[in-house]
Amino acid sequence: MSQRCITIEAASESEAMQQACQTFDAPAQYLSLTLQAPRQYVACQIHGDAAVEIIISEDEMQATAGAYTPPFGDGAPLSATSLVKLLTRAGIRMPPPPSVINRCVEAVRAGEDIAGTVLVRGREPEDARDATIIPVGDWRYPVIPNEEIGLIVQAAPSKNGVSVTGKSLPPTYEGSGKPIDFPAGCNCRIDQRTFSIRTEVFGQVELQGQTIYVKDWIKVSPDAMRVTGTVHHRDNAGNILTRERMQQALAALGIVASLEARSYENALAKAMETDQAINNVLLCKGTPPLHGQDGTFEFTAEDKRHVVGLLSEGDRMDFRARGAIRAVEKGTILGHIKPPVPGLVGRDVHGNVLPAREGQPCLVAARENVVYKTGTRTFVATETGVVVFAHNAIAVTDVYEVQGDVNIAVGNITLEKGSLHVRGSILSGFTIEVPGNILVDHVVENSRITAGGAVEIRGGILMECGGFIKAGSDVAAVFAMNATIEAGGDVSIKHELTNCIVKAEGRVLATNGRGKIAGSTVHAARGVMAQEVGSELGVATVIVLGKESVRDQQRFARKRELEGVIRKITAGLGKDSDVAILKRTPPEKLPTIGRLLQTRNKAALELLDIERAISEEREAQRAAFLATRLKVNKTLWPGVVIHAAGTQHRVAHAVQHCQVYYDPDQKQMVMLSL
Repeated sequence: MSQRCITIEAASESEAMQQACQTFDAPAQYLSLTLQAPRQYVACQIHGDAAVEIIISEDEMQATAGAYTPPFGDGAPLSATSLVKLLTRAGIRMPPPPSVINRCVEAVRAGEDIAGTVLVRGREPEDARDATIIPVGDWRYPVIPNEEIGLIVQAAPSKNGVSVTGKSLPPTYEGSGKPIDFPAGCNCRIDQRTFSIRTEVFGQVELQGQTIYVKDWIKVSPDAMRVTGTVHHRDNAGNILTRERMQQALAALGIVASLEARSYENALAKAMETDQAINNVLLCKGTPPLHGQDGTFEFTAEDKRHVVGLLSEGDRMDFRARGAIRAVEKGTILGHIKPPVPGLVGRDVHGNVLPAREGQPCLVAARENVVYKTGTRTFVATETGVVVFAHNAIAVTDVYEVQGDVNIAVGNITLEKGSLHVRGSILSGFTIEVPGNILVDHVVENSRITAGGAVEIRGGILMECGGFIKAGSDVAAVFAMNATIEAGGDVSIKHELTNCIVKAEGRVLATNGRGKIAGSTVHAARGVMAQEVGSELGVATVIVLGKESVRDQQRFARKRELEGVIRKITAGLGKDSDVAILKRTPPEKLPTIGRLLQTRNKAALELLDIERAISEEREAQRAAFLATRLKVNKTLWPGVVIHAAGTQHRVAHAVQHCQVYYDPDQKQMVMLSL
């Protein structure tokens, strides 16, 4: 470059040199100064460093390189340091990137044009930025517990910008960005170290605004015995949800039960075919405990009855049948006890142990003419007689036998001791009174029969008005028509109970044959079990479940009596206190009134005791009401009325396989399926 010169007006040479340095922006050694006239100097630049024109944009957000001026004289070539100084002299306050400075210097040395190169950029102002999530995988598909499902880009506050000249530039929107919200129960969490999101369940991610939630696809039943869920063929990462993969996902949720292979494979195949989630799929089941079986007593000398009631053409029953003799000989093995079977524990889907109830031993006592042999667990008859099994005790009793019918040739029978075996029938018009058991091979007609033990009729019961059977224990027959039966135990009818009145302290059973109860009134303290109750013609049939204790009846009677006494005295004396009543009573009547008040007070105290006793008795009967049920294996017909605890239920339509009982908590009858 040629020498540059200017004329300077100055009072002295030093002042002129100072002005020249400022004008040329160069040190004094790079200049020459000549006095041309008084107070007039000519200053020339004899050396010049390389220079680059610095162009600042109108918005001051960038500085670019303009024309390049090479060095002359002893001037220095362009360097990174000199280029930074040029920027500073131009008013640039933002530090330039060293890589840009170095690249420009190298370009100049290579003879390349650097005009237009951006040397420095300002920093744009930044508005507040809400946090965002970068999904990991495809959220249209389920995510796996404890695996990474997304990364959080943290919220950022607003920042001021800076121009290349150092001017502060405010943002459009100031403040702080909104974070991602993890509400309670969202089923996922954030790793504060890595800002990654991990799910706690197997399910589908739902992102609404700044709130994230994972919808749980796995449901465990309240008793932890079943796991159901939604099945898809792949997860968010694209992995096929094989049985092994799903089992691992369940294990992460604390579910250790094995996957239901067939159910899961079918759902997986369907999901793969349709690319749709399959809902309500059974995934796992717990193992219920296998409760132990109680020990049992088995007869080895069962009475081998002939079939007495057979259905003939037209679905009619022929009741003229005979049975085998039930008597046993001395030394006969009557039966043996089977020991209890232990239980096996179960486990719920989490692997928790479910205890099993242990089987209880069967306790049977050997009574009259029976011995129990411990080694073989058998009961053996020591005398010839009739086997009686009642109240968990077995006995062989003395038997008075009638070889044929009870008729006019035999007359009424009254026994002071023992049991009765009638090898024929009991005809109409006779009275039988036996302290033990009664066994009738054929039928019982219209008779009056009383037994201290059980009554077994291998044929049937055909009665009219005035006939009855009253037993201290069980009553059993093939059928019963028009009979009145009262039993201290169970009443068992094999085929039909028709137009009868039955009262049983135990159960009424009609389940071994046709088992039909129709047109009868049945009172059963411990419930009724039958194949059918009522008829399709709607014949009126009444079932009464449970019983009101005699003691309760007595208490209610006494309660009504006491309430009457109190009511009568109060009507005469008024409701005032005893003191008030006595104050207004004339002296001559004080003894009489005093006695009446004492009577009322004693009655009131006794009434409180009775009401308390009734309440306690009712609570004690609660469990009995729940256990006492009508169970119908086949059909419960319309026309049947069921009574229990002062309530009733009328059957309006035929019901199959059902049970009915009184629930004291709900204070109503309840009908359930068997």
